[in-house]
Amino acid sequence: MKISRTSAVVVAGAATASLLAGGVAYASTTSPAAPISPAPNAAAKHAQRHHGHHRPGLAARAVHGEFVVHNKRGDRVLDVQRGQVTAVTPAGSGTAGTVTLKSVDGFFATYSFTPTSHVRNDGSKATPSSVKVGEFARVLAVKSGGTDSVRGLVARTAHAKAGKTTTAPTS
Repeated sequence: MKISRTSAVVVAGAATASLLAGGVAYASTTSPAAPISPAPNAAAKHAQRHHGHHRPGLAARAVHGEFVVHNKRGDRVLDVQRGQVTAVTPAGSGTAGTVTLKSVDGFFATYSFTPTSHVRNDGSKATPSSVKVGEFARVLAVKSGGTDSVRGLVARTAHAKAGKTTTAPTS
């Protein structure tokens, strides 16, 4: 195969340029000058400004679901649900009680309280016994075996939700 003179010059020029770039890269890696940190991108700047804050998105509109998280102790299955409290079973005989929620799409689920369950009602720290039928609630539960144990539950009375446009599910 015959190579034209122009092609040979282009190839030689590219080889020389790559050798020079390699030499510059080698020189910059061997010099004891202070390291240059890259400029933060837009996502990093946003995260710095909004650390600890979240934006309402898909999670804020979720009605119910199940997902898996991984940590040092392994995988954990978590359930989330938003809806109206339809039943509350008081604590007794070795249990901390249960709560049943109904989402706007008709999905029902019952969750068991544990001694480590975190409960808030109308913005204040509360106990599982303070949750009442008819309130609107969000629950995060750990699924283990056949039980969903409440990790956290936030409830609001109907008057606290009156300013919202979401309608309550009917039984």
